[in-house]
Amino acid sequence: MWVAIALSILFLAITTIFFTAELRGFPMYRSLAFFFLFEGFYTLIDFIVTEIWPNFKGMSLLHNAGCLIFGIYVVLTLFRYKKSNSIVVISNKEKSVAESEK
Repeated sequence: MWVAIALSILFLAITTIFFTAELRGFPMYRSLAFFFLFEGFYTLIDFIVTEIWPNFKGMSLLHNAGCLIFGIYVVLTLFRYKKSNSIVVISNKEKSVAESEK
């Protein structure tokens, strides 16, 4: 019982930390914050539902669907950030050829 409550508080605290002004420069703060927000609320709701209906299997389906959706969102955010900040690496040989052409 206490583990579920402690984990949900931890997930919600991580969400709060991600929404602070210092981490707004981090490119994936919003997608990770939403993922941890989902995990925090899911952990609390799953605990309550399991206490009321011990044999209810719908919560695992909800968790799998939520992880899939938010996982795709995190990956898309990562690829979008990587694509916008791609660095072109030029080797020393390419630099010397480019300088000799000038």
